[in-house]
Amino acid sequence: MTRCEYAQCRRTGCVWVWDRREKRLRLCCAEHAELIVMADWPEYDVNCPKCGCLFGVN
Repeated sequence: MTRCEYAQCRRTGCVWVWDRREKRLRLCCAEHAELIVMADWPEYDVNCPKCGCLFGVN
């Protein structure tokens, strides 16, 4: 089993996430995966009135 790639975490990695800061995929435990996904997330998000996609607004 592979360990979580988050610093000093000893749990098993179970979720692949894209790290925006390091620009690479990382294998992490569920708790740290959420932290990585939310890092640098826009302060506000808006749904496009035409297609419904989500985009960030700072």
